[in-house]
Amino acid sequence: MINKFDKLKTASFIVIGVGLVIFLSTPIWLQFGIDTDIPGFLIILIGLLIYNIYNLKLIYSKNLGRLQLLVRITLVSVLSLVILMFVVGLIFPDFGI
Repeated sequence: MINKFDKLKTASFIVIGVGLVIFLSTPIWLQFGIDTDIPGFLIILIGLLIYNIYNLKLIYSKNLGRLQLLVRITLVSVLSLVILMFVVGLIFPDFGI
């Protein structure tokens, strides 16, 4: 039987795969006047965010010390903030990182 967390990890990789296909098929869709690079990139970022949530669930399921727990939560939060900065940079091109 597949664990609940394994389903979340599999779903995140499927979302990343779909986003990658959409992102890489941009030259095909540009012939029809459809720009799919930004939606594809956003779908990839959503998949990465789901994977970060998956990792955060695994953090709480283990018996870790307070310092290890704090370091892991900080790393996941920083990665999520970087993803958020990329999304804001896509929406507002004048906003620099």
